[in-house]
Amino acid sequence: MTDPYSITPEMVLHISKLASLELDETEKSHFAEELNAILGHMKQLKNLDTEHLEATFQTFPAVNVLRKDVPEPSLSTAEVLQNAPEKDGPFFKMPPILESDV
Repeated sequence: MTDPYSITPEMVLHISKLASLELDETEKSHFAEELNAILGHMKQLKNLDTEHLEATFQTFPAVNVLRKDVPEPSLSTAEVLQNAPEKDGPFFKMPPILESDV
């Protein structure tokens, strides 16, 4: 039985194909080593005794950080456009995104 915490270069090749990445032999070996190091840490975590720990999905208290929705003064048109690379009057000038044959 193979170790579920072990990645082979062939597995890296399979994953790279799924992700549409092209890797050479050196990269396959490198990523196999990197992933094996990460999975080694996971293996250590699996061996920890967590029997008496309460299950949690968040490690710090959740606090509502929303602010009140209060209208505030906005920037002027001149301030908004001051760093625009191109402008046309009070508007940003942008290159066309749709080409037309008309």
